[in-house]
Amino acid sequence: MWHWSRKSAQLAIERDRITLFKLNGKASAPQPVRTHPICGLPSVADALQSCLSSIQATTSTVRISVSDFYARFWIAHPPAEATTRLDLSTSALWRFEELFGESAATWNIQADWKATRPFIACGLPRLLTDAIAAAASANRIGVVSCLPRFVAEWNDHRRQLRRCDSAWLVALADSTATIALLRRREIDQIQQIRCHAGSDVDLDALTAALRALSLQAGHACASTVMLCGDVPDEWHAVQNKEYRFERVAQTAPALRLIEPATIERLREQAQ
Repeated sequence: MWHWSRKSAQLAIERDRITLFKLNGKASAPQPVRTHPICGLPSVADALQSCLSSIQATTSTVRISVSDFYARFWIAHPPAEATTRLDLSTSALWRFEELFGESAATWNIQADWKATRPFIACGLPRLLTDAIAAAASANRIGVVSCLPRFVAEWNDHRRQLRRCDSAWLVALADSTATIALLRRREIDQIQQIRCHAGSDVDLDALTAALRALSLQAGHACASTVMLCGDVPDEWHAVQNKEYRFERVAQTAPALRLIEPATIERLREQAQ
């Protein structure tokens, strides 16, 4: 059993594992203390139960970060005569099904609801969010927040990025890149690149996606690309014919993901 002060747990749900972190105060990065492998969404429920039951006696709340691999992002356009949240929700659901070709009924959809201009929407599989709710309830642990990685990065850096009238924000993690075009301090376009598990998004693929989004936007776009998340060191301050890549200044301690070589040791200690 792991023991630390209450209200100090954080979980990172990735494509192939769930990692439990111990928080050591605001000044230091969260430290990984337990990991549980997963193989697809059906295995998430047991992994969450295992992780949360191990801290049930010492922790009252948990913050959860979800890999963008599981998330879907899109821009929804409110109806011309939208007057209620139902109007906005309906337009977001229709747009989801149009873009992704599947029923929105199996997705938990949230958005930055706006009645007068386009807004960003996000979906997480209900199989995942229901498993989180069930595990938290069973262990009497409150979920303070449950955010896809991109949303967490946007919240962390939004004030800093608002100094730029136009820019790109790219969140890199778990073989996934989420690319957003910021215009007039709001998210104007968004797209994702997913690679095979364990593979990294390469700079050429990212540049091609930036070009495609620029064409889709139909107006002059920024040349500055702000990078956050698991950014390769060699990408910082790189400049090609079209874009300059810069790392966003870190505003909070980052999750330091557990190294595969230490997984077996941690499992043995947890037994």
